[in-house]
Amino acid sequence: MQASTLDRSLARQLPSGATLGALGRLCEENYALLTSLVPTVSSLSGRFCANPSNYPPLVMLVTREGPYTQRLFMTHLFSGDQDAAPVSIPDAHLVLYHDAQTLEVEHFGKQMILPVDGLYSNPGLHQKWRANLFLNRWLRFCLSHTYMLTDINKEE
Repeated sequence: MQASTLDRSLARQLPSGATLGALGRLCEENYALLTSLVPTVSSLSGRFCANPSNYPPLVMLVTREGPYTQRLFMTHLFSGDQDAAPVSIPDAHLVLYHDAQTLEVEHFGKQMILPVDGLYSNPGLHQKWRANLFLNRWLRFCLSHTYMLTDINKEE
C-alpha cells in the first residue's frame, strides 16, 4: 500500500465518509494492513502471540471457516496488579475474506464503545464504519510499533 494512499485515508472524517462503497474500500485497506502485519495469515490456524518489548502483547486466534474465509480474534493483553489477571482490549472479532481481499469487524467483545449491530444502512452503516475505522487505526498502530508478526510464536 502506497504511503500517499495511507495519508489520504487518514483524512477521512466521520460520519461524512460513511458510505457503503467507502466501507468496502476501508475493509480492503484493513486487509492490506493485516497482511502486512501477518504476511502468512492465510496459512495460519491456532493461537498466536507477538510480544515486542515495551508494548502489551498482541494475541491472535485464527480459525478457518472455508477455503477463502478466516475468523480472527485479536486483542492486546494489558497487565494489571500483580494478583489480577491480564485485561484484554479491544477483543476484536474479525472476518477475513481472502477472495474479496477484505477484513471486516464482526463485533468487539466486552466493550460497548464501538457497537456493531450488523446493519448496512444508517445508523448501522455508521456503526460499521466507526468500528472498521478503529480497526484501521489499530492495525496502523501495531505496524508502527514493531508488532511485525513475521516471526510469530505459536502458543502451546
